Amino acid sequence: MRIWSKRRRDRWKVGMVAAAAIVAAGTGVAITLSVDATRPRDGVAATPSEPARIPQITASGDAPFRSPSVTAGIPVGKAILTSLVASLDVIDAPNGTIARSLSQYTRYSLPLTLMAIDSQVVDGDTWYQVLLPAKPNGQTGWVRASDVSVSSTNTVIHVYLAERQLDVVVDGDVLMTAPVAVGAPATPTPLGTFYITDPIDLTANPSAVYGTYALGLSGYSETLESFKGTLPQIAIHGTNSPNVLGQPVSNGCLRMKNDAVVDLASRVGLGTPVIISASRPEA
Repeated sequence: MRIWSKRRRDRWKVGMVAAAAIVAAGTGVAITLSVDATRPRDGVAATPSEPARIPQITASGDAPFRSPSVTAGIPVGKAILTSLVASLDVIDAPNGTIARSLSQYTRYSLPLTLMAIDSQVVDGDTWYQVLLPAKPNGQTGWVRASDVSVSSTNTVIHVYLAERQLDVVVDGDVLMTAPVAVGAPATPTPLGTFYITDPIDLTANPSAVYGTYALGLSGYSETLESFKGTLPQIAIHGTNSPNVLGQPVSNGCLRMKNDAVVDLASRVGLGTPVIISASRPEA
């Protein structure tokens, strides 16, 4: 495994340029963009309203499934998978039944990225169990190792809701701490382990509702069934109202100061783990 190879960084930069170009072209407002009809996409475009709704990677095929038991055999961030195939089959168990298929690219032409939590070798073939970017949160499935490339990261984002703070941890050291606004009582930010699926550069319009950057995550609101016609995906994003930082005011997203979210975006990439906890652990 490697840590953010040059090829992987180059693929991410190409996708980021494409996403930024869409924003600059004015095909939508903030991150709620129209979709290029020439490239088939799953999901439904959202309308411009808080919280940030970076469209999900929607699955086709059977209904969502959950693994009956999840064994975290791979530490978070140590196996970040990028699809190598146009349609990635997600299996209910190694050598099992196809439960869904995922497009190789997200709505913003970024590579489909998944985080593995376990692996198995069955009949000589290696399989990865992955956390899926789907609602409800916590869904898992298995993908063939031959269908993905594998990289890793030593960076983890930790969010502590009670303290309204976000930490960036690299190799166990906290390199950044920033205040955040969190979900309101009726629409709380979900707890759990997620990862970045769609980093979107919005610096061309920093005064917009989502600020200068939006990092779409693999998690969704657990109280909202939908939001403006699409699934209620959560994100870490900037804000044009920094006075709300430190308060529970959002529909589930995490808001940061614009300069802080740009700093955050410079430190992380696709697949970076995001662990959202109720509060900081006691010393």
